[in-house]
Amino acid sequence: MSNLDDKKTRTTGRICKHVCEKKNRQCKFSAVKSSDYCVEHLAFNNQLHIVEKRVVCPLDPKHSVYAKNFEKHLKKCNSRIKYLGDFDIKDINLRDQVNSDIELKEIIKKDRPELKSISQECKTYRELSENELKVLIDYLIELDQQLNLSNIEYEILNDDLIIQEAEKKNEFHQKHLKQISSIVSHVDKMMNENFEEEESCCLVELGAGRGKLSYWYDQSRGKKIEKNFKSKFKTVNIVLLERGSQKYKFDSMLKQNTDQNRAEFMRIRIDLKDVFVNKIPLVQKSSKCILYGKHVCGCATDFSIRCLKNSIEDSGETKVKILGFLVALCCHHVCEWDYFCGKKFLEQHGIDSKLFYIVRSISSWSISTDRNTTPAPEFIFGHKRSKIGRICKNLLDRARIEYIKNEITIPQHYAIRTKLFYYVEPDTTLENSMLYVLLEKVH
Repeated sequence: MSNLDDKKTRTTGRICKHVCEKKNRQCKFSAVKSSDYCVEHLAFNNQLHIVEKRVVCPLDPKHSVYAKNFEKHLKKCNSRIKYLGDFDIKDINLRDQVNSDIELKEIIKKDRPELKSISQECKTYRELSENELKVLIDYLIELDQQLNLSNIEYEILNDDLIIQEAEKKNEFHQKHLKQISSIVSHVDKMMNENFEEEESCCLVELGAGRGKLSYWYDQSRGKKIEKNFKSKFKTVNIVLLERGSQKYKFDSMLKQNTDQNRAEFMRIRIDLKDVFVNKIPLVQKSSKCILYGKHVCGCATDFSIRCLKNSIEDSGETKVKILGFLVALCCHHVCEWDYFCGKKFLEQHGIDSKLFYIVRSISSWSISTDRNTTPAPEFIFGHKRSKIGRICKNLLDRARIEYIKNEITIPQHYAIRTKLFYYVEPDTTLENSMLYVLLEKVH
């Protein structure tokens, strides 16, 4: 049980003795009379007889409710299933239908015998023996040379307004605004690559958080309009997709600005695995659509790519809505094999579901130190540690690019252009890779 500070115990009186395992601390609610627990935690400590009957909520067993309020609670519980509209389709972007782990085992036995020495029970590089780790790193170096994984160029763009604002901020905010500046500029560049002038474009921000990226895009566009900046689109509508609850400071400013510019704005609280972009009302009203995001973490990137795939392949569309997709990538070390969209490419190069988890753990070397070693060694088996980590990141991103190029069915008279590049300097952020996809009309 966590020890509480004596002073804190005196000032708060009798508090609940339940220990919250996840937070590793004692509950801070007041205990009810004749019990050592608060109303919420009576149910978890077999003392429900002290108060009116309470039952555990079937939607989320982490909380309980009075039995007399049970039916009413089910209608308003935050964990209830909420239907948001035609665009809300459960697990539509979660995974692909084909999984060829059985075929992969044969590929490894036949073509990559050196990988057979690596234990199939290990989940991270820390569980490997020194010899096993060396075998895997040597193989990753070989893949880097074979696939030219490290040959990634810098394409850094800047937005004048955002850079001016960044200069007024402290170092922390400057780093974020520099990233936003480059992303916003790449969005403008993508819009200008549209084949013809159109009425409107809808920007769909993936994993939007508070919506700061879209806010700065809107601010930048507003200033450019004042300076008679020419754009292929008369208006730009904005949709924020985020599964969590956020402060809505930027939402109110976005709504106000878009209203002034005769554009529209909406926020949808939804998981990226469940959204079908083409059915979002504001996307349907717009001529074109761009999916974009800043630091879309791990599995969310794979859900976003399938979101792109489902939108492009939507057979009900008479006109292709999607113009492009650009995402600042992040947190490869939390990717999951079940949801990863580039399995086929990895399988072709000897990386199965077991090795995948080891490779993703090594990807963290590009951005962090080893907490078990202080300080972490800069070199390992003669190779720079951060370089090995970057190779793993680039390998996973190359697999995603191959998925986009080979697994998405492109409409007639269109071609897809993909590229991976660094959109800011590494001293701004070590998570500086961007995946850029443009759907071009073939003349």
